[in-house]
Parts: sequence; structure tokens; C-alpha cells
Amino acid sequence: MLVAWWRVGRAATDADEISRYTAARHAMKLLLERHTFPAADDAVLRETVEALRSAVSYWSREPRSDAPQIPKYRERCQEAVARIATMLDASGQVERVGAGAEVRRRFYPAAAS
Repeated sequence: MLVAWWRVGRAATDADEISRYTAARHAMKLLLERHTFPAADDAVLRETVEALRSAVSYWSREPRSDAPQIPKYRERCQEAVARIATMLDASGQVERVGAGAEVRRRFYPAAAS
């Protein structure tokens, strides 16, 4: 559901990367709306998702793909997603499924059948 969007190849355009980070942020936003995590983790995840939103927002408004700020925005996005992935991996509320690329709630209601 979330992780692995941040592992982008060198050939990806800024728009491709921005799209992946936006999708990751949206997936985390939906997960956070379910109030799945303990309060302390929830607060850190929300703060990190906000940092991701901010970096993506500034990056997407940059008119030139060779602007000197782009590497900093990319780095902030990578750091935010890495932090989110680390927290999700450590959480007892989610588990990785598939080839390690997806994170899903451990007991997902209505999807058990």
C-alpha cells in the first residue's frame, strides 16, 4: 500500500517522483484516518506526513527541474518516507505482505473472507 514508491530509478522524471510521493502521502493519510496507531506514534507519523506534504508541495511548484532546491526537496521526501517505513515496520499494527513492498493492517476488517 505504501512503501517502495520512494525507491525510484534514476530515469524517473521529477513528475514521476512527485506522483509517487503524493501517492505515498495519500496512503498514509488514509491509514492515519483509521486511528490505527498509539497516540505517540500517531503524532510522529502525522508530523512526518506533513513534512512529506510540505516538501512535495514546494517541489511541485518549482518551475525548473534543474533548480538548486530540487535535491533538497527530494532528500526531504526520501527522509520522510524512510522514517514512515521504519515506524510502520516497527509497529505491531501493520505487517508487510507480498514481496515486502506493501504494508497492510494486521487484522483488516471485512477483507478476511
